[in-house]
Amino acid sequence: AGRLLEAMSVCGAVYVELQADASHGGWLPEPCFGGWRELWAEATSARFRFHQREAVRQRLLSFNSSEDLRRTLEGDWKEHTPDLRYNFGVTWHNAMLRTDEEWGDDVWIARNFRETLCAAAEIARQELCSRASQPDFGDEPQLLEAKLWRGKEGWTTSRLRHSVYPANGSCTEHTDYGVLTLQQSSAPGLEAP
Repeated sequence: AGRLLEAMSVCGAVYVELQADASHGGWLPEPCFGGWRELWAEATSARFRFHQREAVRQRLLSFNSSEDLRRTLEGDWKEHTPDLRYNFGVTWHNAMLRTDEEWGDDVWIARNFRETLCAAAEIARQELCSRASQPDFGDEPQLLEAKLWRGKEGWTTSRLRHSVYPANGSCTEHTDYGVLTLQQSSAPGLEAP
């Protein structure tokens, strides 16, 4: 514990291959690649049927076929290439506070978000609270580390994004904001500076 942050301070990104552990069932839940692929096929070839899904009608699940990440680049000199990918998105509020009935047939998405967030939050807690004893946070009780020590961080601004890259798909250089970006991939291609 604590070694990921040390490595990130040097490299800016860390690649970790998490092995399944029979006693814990693995660190991360199965990312449901097949379900997402079927949903993408429907969203791109049978849009009317896709928009009839309960989760889509209630705006619990978003879908878009482009995103301009230029805003996350630093400096005007950087070359920008538009993305070729499709994104599904889910907010913490929709995954955590909306009922399984509201999600309908797509409840697997909300359940997977909850399980994945729980696993990612545990990784963050282990890394940030790796000291043997709780530090005195004094006048800064709202620091993330302080909230994690007290069990008070709710991760309420968390988002789940599932991206599908068609043949020759791409995602331009960009910055992910926040505390932690967890990426589960079914193919190689991630490049980190």
